[in-house]
Formats: sequence, C-alpha cells, structure tokens
Amino acid sequence: YLADSDLQAETLGYYFESRNILNKVLSDFKDAQLEDGTFPFVYPANFNHPDFHIMIPEWDLHFCTLMWKIYHIFGDKPVLESNYSAACMMIRYYLNSIDKSTGLVPRSKERWHISDWPYPNIVHEGDFLTVQNMKVYNAVSILAKVADILGKKMDKEYFELQAEKLKDSIVKHLYNQEEKVFIDSYNTRESHQGTNVLGYQYGLVPENDRESLIDSIVRDGMQCKTLLSLNLLRVLFENGREHEAYKILNNTSYPGWGHMISKGYR
Repeated sequence: YLADSDLQAETLGYYFESRNILNKVLSDFKDAQLEDGTFPFVYPANFNHPDFHIMIPEWDLHFCTLMWKIYHIFGDKPVLESNYSAACMMIRYYLNSIDKSTGLVPRSKERWHISDWPYPNIVHEGDFLTVQNMKVYNAVSILAKVADILGKKMDKEYFELQAEKLKDSIVKHLYNQEEKVFIDSYNTRESHQGTNVLGYQYGLVPENDRESLIDSIVRDGMQCKTLLSLNLLRVLFENGREHEAYKILNNTSYPGWGHMISKGYR
C-alpha cells in the first residue's frame, strides 16, 4: 500500500537500514503508474480483478510525501531525480481537474476517498473535500521544493503559483471564519480534529488564528485515526504542546498508545 509505506517511513528510516526498501516502493509504483498519472492503491495490482480495481485519490499524494521523507532521512538526492517526473505527472492530473468557479479539486464520485482510517469521522459528503485539497496543496508545495533542488526554475515557479492559488481557495471556501476552524467539506459546518491538524501543519490557517486553532486541536484530545495521528503528534510536539502530546501517548484508556500497551500490544 502506497499510503501505508509512507506512514511507516519514519520507523523504517530511523531504526533500520531501509533506504533500498523505501526506494523500491517508489520504483514499484512508478512502474505501475497509469496513463492519466494516478497510481493503483497497491502494488502488485491486477485491474482485471474487482478487489484490486480500486482508486484512492489521497493515496496517490503519498508518493510525494514518501519521496520527500526519503530525501530528508537519507540525504538521497537521486530519489528526487528518479521520481520527479512521475510525481509531476500525478499531481498535474489533480491540478487539471480543478473546478474553475472554486479553485478546488473536486471529489471523485468514481473513486474511494479516505481522509482518515479506519472508521473516520470526517465528512465526505461535499463536492470538495478539505483533506484531499490540503494534501494536494502539500504535494504541490513539495514539488516546488524538489524543483528548486533539481535546478528546475520554471517548474519551481509554476508549482509555487499553483500552491498559492490552491491555498487561497482552501481558506476562502473551506475555512469557517466565524468558528476559526476548517470545515470537512464544501457546504458543511462539520469540522474534525484531523482536518484542522492538516490545516495547521501545512500553514493554511490564517496567521492570526493559529493559536486559536491549536487550542481547538488540543481540546479535542485524540480524534485522529491511523492516517492522521502522526500529523497530530507532529503539530503538538513542534508547536509547544509537548505536554498534551505525551498525555496522548501515555493515556491507558482508549484511545492512546498507552491503552494499546496496557492490552499487551507490543
């Protein structure tokens, strides 16, 4: 699974000699890339079998974040050089789908969207999903940095412009100015911790509202599931809320890592 490999990248990268394993994940999915630039959700894949003919837009975007993590963990510039074209092909698929009236990437009705997993509380009923648009923004921002490292000035400027335009659209249409939180999807007032965590982590929240938003995140305890719990901990540890992060880790009641340890899950 492309997303699962990305979620395990820190554990593999910091505890094991895993450069070749992680590089192979990108290489495999690059080999499996479809003509439109998207990826199958697993590799090896068999699109002739209904259990494998599944498309998950959010999974595609983990190609960029995994590539970026490998570069940072190992200082591996060749991983950027060898996977940059595939990443660009994928992200252009989503940029080309942007709705002109809102400036947002629309929800695909033919594909399976996963904002968090399993059993997410995040609302998926709108035409434009906030987590998906935030992840597209993050992937585009990563490609701007990669283009800069690789000396591709025109690409860098293009991706920076696209990221800025998408950021403006996210704040305009998916941020509740009154409540000072991100809504889960277009035309809903529902808001979930995971959505706000990504908005905070990716620098999408208006500067004057950052303190208010992180206070809201802290009050929610731990609502994030498997996909977004690492993002939650990063936001807390990297923004002066270490005490709250340790409380989540040590909590022996559900949810929390302490709960899993107390049940013998080693």
